[in-house]
Amino acid sequence: MFSLARLRSLVGACSARFRTPRRLGLTGLLVPGLAALWIGVGRDPGEARPTAAQPPADTAVLYGPVTFATPTGDPQTFVETFTASVPMGGYQALRIVNGEPGGSGRVATLSLRLNGSELITGPFDETVALLEVPVTFLADNTMEVTPAGEPGAQVTVSAVAEVAARVTVYGPTVFTRRQGPPQTVIEHFSLPASAEPPDSLVITNGEPDGSRRISAAWITLNGAPVAGPSDFGPEVAQILRQVTLSASNQLSVRLASTPGAFITIEISAAGGLPPVVHVTTPAPGAATADAQVTVTGTVDATSAVTVTVNGQPATVGAGNSFEATVALGGEGPTL
Repeated sequence: MFSLARLRSLVGACSARFRTPRRLGLTGLLVPGLAALWIGVGRDPGEARPTAAQPPADTAVLYGPVTFATPTGDPQTFVETFTASVPMGGYQALRIVNGEPGGSGRVATLSLRLNGSELITGPFDETVALLEVPVTFLADNTMEVTPAGEPGAQVTVSAVAEVAARVTVYGPTVFTRRQGPPQTVIEHFSLPASAEPPDSLVITNGEPDGSRRISAAWITLNGAPVAGPSDFGPEVAQILRQVTLSASNQLSVRLASTPGAFITIEISAAGGLPPVVHVTTPAPGAATADAQVTVTGTVDATSAVTVTVNGQPATVGAGNSFEATVALGGEGPTL
């Protein structure tokens, strides 16, 4: 929804979300400007406690920050679960802050596992203030944190990601295994002119509770294999692939599993810039003694839009052109 009266402040707010890259201490990593985002967390019982610190305004926080302390100094393992929904192609990482801001309370050793994989592959001791480990998050994630050191030593962990604007170019479409021999389904779709790389394909396997999952499938995009039988199984919830799209695309899906099992496929690309409003009439600074005025213009956007003028819904036509007739009574409101 767009109000012309607030257009200038809206555009300013949009552009303010893109910031200069900044360096992060000892890691030397460059992190692009990020937009704020919060996603719910499910926490297992343990000594972990959330911190009160707020993330920087340009950081997308998928989880945390949560502090893990070892009261006795002995190794203690905390298990955390969290969900993440971010497009492929952007920066994703686990950010680890060691100890207090002044340098006290740092751990001497740390093990950090994400979805079964150990992330701390080099030395991690009291000399490390901050470490950022690039990762790829799943829809559902399990993290195991084991700090050790002096009594009270702690690390604070958060999951961050760049949330770039995305355009859905296909789906989400459900493909269900039917009775009888496996059949191949062919789908065709076009790429919007506004879409740009990187392109990603997400396959969600079955229901969220793990039921009705496909055990074998063959999926190709423009003749290139995307996923095969070895990629599927009852333990596989989601498959993410970076793909290359053309102006015209062909998706081929063949399922072999228990009838009733299904997958959902969605393909997206970068794009989706904030809409830009162009007012054709009235001209900027125009004044009138009429009781009403007709406002016309167009909106540059990658998808369908709705437009309001001083709270009055406008009629949106082909090419996102719009028109609204607005009453002016009283002192004559501005548009």
